[in-house]
Amino acid sequence: MKNAMSDLCRKGDSSFERQLTDHGIVQVFLNDNSVDEDGIPEIEKVDTNRIQDTVGDEAVLRVMIQKMRNRLVMLPAREQRLLMHRYDLASLEFKTIAETAAFFHLTEKYMRLIEERSLVKLRAGMNDGKIL
Repeated sequence: MKNAMSDLCRKGDSSFERQLTDHGIVQVFLNDNSVDEDGIPEIEKVDTNRIQDTVGDEAVLRVMIQKMRNRLVMLPAREQRLLMHRYDLASLEFKTIAETAAFFHLTEKYMRLIEERSLVKLRAGMNDGKIL
């Protein structure tokens, strides 16, 4: 009985396989390890065609901006004004250091020093594991 069932299954499989090849369909087995022309297995390749998630990226950006605003209040008022003017978190239109320094009547070197010092303080709490 077991042999008869096995024979029947084999015959059914072979006729099904013939129909697939007649229609131009190539059979792929799950245990096949396909390789490219260089001999590298397809499964080991890194997918470089990452799907863009614009909605998710926008949501992450908005959360990070809100977190940045929450952290800005910890800075002295002068540093807050300088960073808010330079990075304009409302419209995301950044200004150069030269433009910001000219607006506040500072040298570019001093502006860069203030910015670096302020950004170090802000970065310290950005990756603390909290959302906001």
